[in-house]
Amino acid sequence: MAVTVTVALLMLLAAAWIGPLTSIETWALDWRLALPHRAPPVDDFVIVAIEEATFGQIEHWGPSALRRSAYVRVIDHLSTAGARSIGVDVFFSGASDPTDDAALAEVITRAGNVVLVSGAEAELAEASEGGERKQFAPPPDAISTAARTVASPLLFRPDSTVRWVHTMQEDSETNTAWPALARAVLLDAAQRIPDDVLINWAGPAGTVATVKFEDVHDSPDAAAPVKANIALIGVTDEMKDLFGTPVGPMSGVEIHAQAAATMLSGRYITEPPAIVALLIALPAALVVALVGRGRRHWVSWAIAGGLAAAWVVAGALAFQRGLVLLPMTGPVLAIAATGVVVSALQSEAALRSLSRLWPSWVSEEGEQLEVTVLVCDMAGYTARSERLQPSEIMTMMREFFAIVDDVVGRSDGVSARRPGDAAVVFFRPEKDGEHHAARAVQAAGELRARLDERWPDEDIGFGITLTTGQVSLGWVGEAPPEPQILGDPVNVAFRLQSECRERACTILADWETVSADPETMARMRPLGQVQVRNRTQPVQIFTPIDG
Repeated sequence: MAVTVTVALLMLLAAAWIGPLTSIETWALDWRLALPHRAPPVDDFVIVAIEEATFGQIEHWGPSALRRSAYVRVIDHLSTAGARSIGVDVFFSGASDPTDDAALAEVITRAGNVVLVSGAEAELAEASEGGERKQFAPPPDAISTAARTVASPLLFRPDSTVRWVHTMQEDSETNTAWPALARAVLLDAAQRIPDDVLINWAGPAGTVATVKFEDVHDSPDAAAPVKANIALIGVTDEMKDLFGTPVGPMSGVEIHAQAAATMLSGRYITEPPAIVALLIALPAALVVALVGRGRRHWVSWAIAGGLAAAWVVAGALAFQRGLVLLPMTGPVLAIAATGVVVSALQSEAALRSLSRLWPSWVSEEGEQLEVTVLVCDMAGYTARSERLQPSEIMTMMREFFAIVDDVVGRSDGVSARRPGDAAVVFFRPEKDGEHHAARAVQAAGELRARLDERWPDEDIGFGITLTTGQVSLGWVGEAPPEPQILGDPVNVAFRLQSECRERACTILADWETVSADPETMARMRPLGQVQVRNRTQPVQIFTPIDG
């Protein structure tokens, strides 16, 4: 039990502090935010969209996206149509035509419910990661004093994805707090709003109703949809104002609309305290240990997998029905790791097999690396099996594999598998050592001598074939798992066994093996090219000069 608890605690700490694992938790958050769930309605909002086409129809001017006189007509038409609040997600900083500024100030004053964005700092990324902070200058006094509320548009964007909005922003120079645009357009709604709001996304881009800026500019009738609703003016051109969100790319003005909808609903996404992960992970890990103890090792994996999957489903349901964000990565990782550890402890055979499969130089399952493959096949085995008792055959095969393991082990070879009366061995690269192909050829010579000494009979012989190339290392089976080596070199080595019998050669090697080492090349003689079955390219083969 102590091992189980320790493993679970270590996995919880890893999930909380290791960067890639915290990123997985963020991905799990985004996955739930994108699920169909109890999202706030966005019927109270209409976006007045400044699109790419808008710039072709209305005069463009400096940092305000369009000439300020254009906003005069649009705000007037929105106010006349009965907009409950008008938020302008456009900066009016910098110099402009005084006549335009005066007209804009006048229409803002007359409307009485216009919210402008003003000077504050924007955190464009995590400050701990060297995130950039951008300062926005306020609009001219003539405009800002006319607005009912002056607000900051700043969004919290860790890893360049918008998830939260700060409802209050501070100007670091004046130490003044401004309500964020999403909050300000609610005209200080009566309900209590937290300082940081995790946006409850109602849907992807296009979820909020939209009217075109130029249509409202040209005709008061186009502003009819904003009656009794909140209008948000902003750029939706994807080349100018587009941000990443858990539900896909979205313009800044629609992000403000969805953030405001979250606040207006009064229903916020909640995150339980960190101890919840501990209270879930430890009992689940203990269940895996208690139920899996004394059973086959795969049972622990199955229990852990089932509990982990159940927790993922529970997390999704808790969010969809109650907007509760249960921790995902820590509990799932603790449960899965416990299953693996308990399974390993249950089976010494599995441990032995894993230690053979995963020596220190193999970094992961399915690793690709260049090796020299040695296949040693017993010729005459079938004929001898007819004359021998099963117990005698078993004794012979044990001796055969013992000799193979002893010879290749002293040359740092690894026995991969034993299909019937054959042995498959591979020689891995060594750092600052003899080439693996040279060691394989040397081991083949020693193996031939040992086998000939043990079985000098004429009715039984051995074929040793060597090939070099890229292979994949892995393991198959469950009780216990067995090492496996796959790749073209293995197939070719088996195919060359027939050439050994036809040419009466005990040892055959391909060009890649022989050419890897000059000394090896000097000890080998060519036998020409052969076409092996089921392979398009011919194989050039060699045998030792000494026969």
